[in-house]
Amino acid sequence: MPDGPLRPPGWICDAPGPQWKTAGCVPAPGYHFEVRNKQQVAVHDITHTAAARQRDLDIGDAWDLLTNKQRQQIIDGKATIYNFVESVK
Repeated sequence: MPDGPLRPPGWICDAPGPQWKTAGCVPAPGYHFEVRNKQQVAVHDITHTAAARQRDLDIGDAWDLLTNKQRQQIIDGKATIYNFVESVK
């Protein structure tokens, strides 16, 4: 397991550990950054439904509430943000 929190899907950063949020990150291929609630969130470039777009936004909003084990399950596609957080604001 890396030092500090795992990054959410859609982020490429050079900085290790907890510095990734303030490092010069770029969106991963197929993603772009949007500002939501005063923070950057990675969103798929093409979302086929409003629900898929909302899931990307909810991941960005709730990522800090998760453990690395929960984050890894989302990254691996074994869970969604909604398995761990009922309501995201």
